Amino acid sequence: MNRSFKIFFTLSLMANILLAGVVIGTMGRNFMDGPMHSMPPLPESVKNWPADKRDAFKEAMDRVGKDTVPLRDELREAHKKLADIVKAETFDKTAYLKQMQRIHELHAKLADHMAQAIVDLASQWDSNDRALLADVVRGPMMPPPGNMPPPGGEGPPPAP
Repeated sequence: MNRSFKIFFTLSLMANILLAGVVIGTMGRNFMDGPMHSMPPLPESVKNWPADKRDAFKEAMDRVGKDTVPLRDELREAHKKLADIVKAETFDKTAYLKQMQRIHELHAKLADHMAQAIVDLASQWDSNDRALLADVVRGPMMPPPGNMPPPGGEGPPPAP
């Protein structure tokens, strides 16, 4: 083999190894995280908590994550169905609003799981420790479901 071919072969091999590393690294992160990859990270303030409270909070959030895997899968499918409705040849407003209502219901169920985890922690902690939880619940734990009108209806949704 001549020298230029060896150089070309070596550079090509290195580029392929680099590309494979990037692909595997990107795929591996999603694969290794499993179904929890869509859970939001712990709030920054939690890192400053006492270790026992931080661990209890993390455990509660992990439990919520594991308990809501089917719900989050259903939500993911609902979003796909919503996209199909939007991409359809003719736009079906009723189907769209009905699917959005379903997505809102799923978000509400996720929020209920999160709220129950907070209730469980708060009932075990004293008032000083609950102040830590207050800082967390003051910020958004999950994205809000939105403010859509009810299916088939016009105007704002009914007041709670």
